[in-house]
Amino acid sequence: MRNKLQGNGNEEQQLNRRDILGGMATVGAGAAGLTATSDRGSAGALTGGCVDNWPGATDKRIELSDNEPITTDEIPESGDIVLYVHGLFGDDLLDSVDINGANQAAALDDALSEQGVEQPTIAAMWNSSTTWSVAKWRADDAGETLAAWLEANRENYDSVTLVAHSLGTRVTLVALSELAETDITVDSVGLLGGAVDPDTICDNYKDGIEASVSGPVYNYHSEDDGIVCNIYAIREFTSAVGCGGADCSGGWFSTGSDRPENYEDVDLTGEVTGHCDFFKSNAVGPETGNAVGELVDRQF
Repeated sequence: MRNKLQGNGNEEQQLNRRDILGGMATVGAGAAGLTATSDRGSAGALTGGCVDNWPGATDKRIELSDNEPITTDEIPESGDIVLYVHGLFGDDLLDSVDINGANQAAALDDALSEQGVEQPTIAAMWNSSTTWSVAKWRADDAGETLAAWLEANRENYDSVTLVAHSLGTRVTLVALSELAETDITVDSVGLLGGAVDPDTICDNYKDGIEASVSGPVYNYHSEDDGIVCNIYAIREFTSAVGCGGADCSGGWFSTGSDRPENYEDVDLTGEVTGHCDFFKSNAVGPETGNAVGELVDRQF
């Protein structure tokens, strides 16, 4: 396992989360010549639902920022569990704005309970509050650490379901790739608004998806998600897999390949309009819809 990439003086200045999310979304919408589609008002529309309406943070956490995973005493030691992996700016950047991965995991837990699922949700935390280029490297490192935890602990649990949001998709897919060299598998994986290139599903991550998941891998995506459709494209010159699904046709950097046999795109365009609406409960949440009903029907 390679050494963790450490921050340095050249990293971009850390801003208030509302400024970061609002600014990113405004730039993305402007560059694409689009207006926000949400009816929740300008703040909710511009930030993809990522700023407001979060429950208190869960105490069930696995810290993935170092080579060795660190767990809190509150995580269950057996039974059925859900691991939630957050994306960019999902660690404890600012305590005054409760949108970190532990709050997001609690939101998913509430949404699953609303659907009658009582499996506890554990927050897989990694240090993602940095520049985009550095965050991608850190996501790879966190994926390796997540794989190490699963290899050491998977046999203690009856089932493990992975749910990844945004750049947490990269963490999760790297973990699956690492596990492909072992006999460890998880039961199913749900990708929500995934922030990886569409062709990587068929190339970089295909072997891990097929070898390390005993059940299905679902990619819940929406063309109404401006973060992965427009803002991601500014940095990566393509929309993300969380926008239009996987692309296995080949291109400039891809030879083309078949999709993993256990992978399926689930198009929620018109149902999910905000980047963080995928996993919010109906009680707090999106006026249009979320992905939780689909996730429960398919994975629980």
